[in-house]
Amino acid sequence: MVLHINPLVDPFVVYPSRFGVGILLCGAAAHKLRDLSRFEAVLGGYQIFPVWLIPLLVRLVPVLELLTGVALFFSMSAEFAALVSATLFLGYGVLLFFSLRRGTLVADCGCSFGGAKNQPVNVPVTQLSSALIWRNLVLSLISMNLEQAMTQRDLGLFDVTAIFLFTLIGAAFYTLANTLISTQQSTRNLFHE
Repeated sequence: MVLHINPLVDPFVVYPSRFGVGILLCGAAAHKLRDLSRFEAVLGGYQIFPVWLIPLLVRLVPVLELLTGVALFFSMSAEFAALVSATLFLGYGVLLFFSLRRGTLVADCGCSFGGAKNQPVNVPVTQLSSALIWRNLVLSLISMNLEQAMTQRDLGLFDVTAIFLFTLIGAAFYTLANTLISTQQSTRNLFHE
């Protein structure tokens, strides 16, 4: 009898993914909560949402991100939180797609920890790129994978250490990808001036 093991639901994949997405969502929520007026201006800059809806979204989105991020750390709520995070990432991707199609210019996409911190929010300095859409698609696929039941097995010291290291490596890759996306866009803007 041949046992088919799905590596995508192994704890080596699931735990780093859950912790990574959880940390990402909590960090994104903290970034927004630190300056709600800036986040409100960012949402208004997309020119997609009705004006009356923006104040509600400014309060709802960071709280939803924070609750979802925290829920990913607990096994009993992880599968539902994964569904919510996949929906959030897909929603962000759709927003970015339509904004890119319309040629909307924004100073800060509102989807990272930094952005154009020193720029006034009403100055359109960064055109959205398709790389941000792809990034969100990858994040939504990772979240969708977390909706599956994880393979249950005992974890030893090696497993825990490997999971911790994989989480750090995933965070490093995410940071590198975001840096490359920002650099690519900054370089493109420099040559078009």
